[in-house]
Amino acid sequence: MTGQLLRFSRYRFQRTFRRRRGAYLSLVLLIGLVGGLSMGALAAARRTESSFPTFLASTNPSNLSLGTALWNPALGYTTGYNGALVATIARLPHVRRAESYSAIYSEPIGANGQPTSTEASTGSTSTRTGSRSCRDGWPTPSGPTRS
Repeated sequence: MTGQLLRFSRYRFQRTFRRRRGAYLSLVLLIGLVGGLSMGALAAARRTESSFPTFLASTNPSNLSLGTALWNPALGYTTGYNGALVATIARLPHVRRAESYSAIYSEPIGANGQPTSTEASTGSTSTRTGSRSCRDGWPTPSGPTRS
C-alpha cells in the first residue's frame, strides 16, 4: 500500500507543479524571509545585550553617590557644602577618588521674594564622581548674574 501511495503522490505532484510553482515559490520566499528576519533579530539582541557592559567598562563610572548636604532655610536645613566632609570621605579606606558637585533646584517665587512652596525649594551638595557648574552664575530675584 505504501508504494502505491508514493507513486500516486509523485504523479499528482508532477502534474500540478506547473500550475502551483508560483505558490510554491512564494511559500519558499516567505519562509526564507521570516527565518532571515528572526536570525537578524537574534543577532541584534545579542549585540545589544553585550554593548552596555562594554560601554560601562570604558567609562569608569562612580560606584557610590551620596548626598552630603542639603540647603533649605525654610525647612531648617542650613548645612550647605562641607569641604572637610568631602576630604574625610576621600581619606576612607578603599576610596580611590571623591569629588563633589552642587545642584540647584529652582521653583517659582512670590511677589515677596519667598518660594511659593517649601517642599520643592532645595539645593543639594553631593559627593560623587564628576563636577558641574552653573554657567550663568547664582540666580537672584532680579535675574541670573554672570560669573
